Amino acid sequence: MDMERGRMPDKDYRILQENYVYLIQNCQARYLIPHLHQLNLISTDNMVVLENEEESKGHEAGMKKLIEILNWSGYNALSGFITSLQRAGYTQALQNLQATGIDNNNDDHYQLLNKVMNDVKQLKENDLRKDKQIKKLQYEVELLKIKGKKLFSTI
Repeated sequence: MDMERGRMPDKDYRILQENYVYLIQNCQARYLIPHLHQLNLISTDNMVVLENEEESKGHEAGMKKLIEILNWSGYNALSGFITSLQRAGYTQALQNLQATGIDNNNDDHYQLLNKVMNDVKQLKENDLRKDKQIKKLQYEVELLKIKGKKLFSTI
């Protein structure tokens, strides 16, 4: 499949602009590059450029270059970026993007972002349930230890 070239829609780029400082300070291109490449949003040449930029000039420079390249990655660039953020574990960045794009629920990428955030929320809830189950089991183990000590002390 050929890569779609052309600018991302202005409204999508505005979302990246509004989150620009956060993204360049808190995300690293190296973790997003494989996902963006897999989604066919960046080429192999782009990968090399981004890796070299980050390696030679640092994380912020790498993210600046990534955002610049994304701007010319076509109509689906923001959706792919959102997916890449999710896969790379950038939950706070997703929340920031969601807060910026909250008025645009009709577009596919905003629906995707909301779905991703719901998935993240569900995972957190599952983790809390697991933590409670672990604590309950730990408590039961402690009770069994106490009962075992009492049993052996009476023998």
